[in-house]
Amino acid sequence: MRLTRTPGHSGGPGYLPGIDGLRAIAVLAVLLFHGDVTAVSGGCLGVEVFFVISGFLMWGTTWDSPITPGRFMLQRIHRIVPLHWAIISFYVLLLAAPHLMQSGAFEPAHGITSSLFLPWPHPAIDANQPRVTPGWTLNYGMFFYLVFALGLGTRGFSVPAVRAHDPERGG
Repeated sequence: MRLTRTPGHSGGPGYLPGIDGLRAIAVLAVLLFHGDVTAVSGGCLGVEVFFVISGFLMWGTTWDSPITPGRFMLQRIHRIVPLHWAIISFYVLLLAAPHLMQSGAFEPAHGITSSLFLPWPHPAIDANQPRVTPGWTLNYGMFFYLVFALGLGTRGFSVPAVRAHDPERGG
């Protein structure tokens, strides 16, 4: 699959306007959920739609690419980790100074596991959440990227019976 540019649009190569529509719906679902609009219960669905969009775009942009699983993960780490660590560090520093923030508990292990995108019991709420609770989406995102990167390593493999019936390969 190759994503192509929409004529007359200034978006980059592979821009698909329908993706923006899906993003808008997903954002609206998440906002309404967090706004406690009880008539809408699609906040989690909005996050799931973002994951589907991400998977679709990653697949479309890497399918014919020579990118390796390691390079793919390094690109994601370079893009996400520095800001994530800056936010976690700032929050942990605030918690380490009790007079600045009274509502949380300081636990170094929780700060470390949050920095590594690992679930860990939150010291202030009854859940396995990162230090900054909306970061749960990053925990899932990094796991998703890891699974996707491992899948990139299988691009050259196929099951002979399936390959024999692949119309693109003359089967």
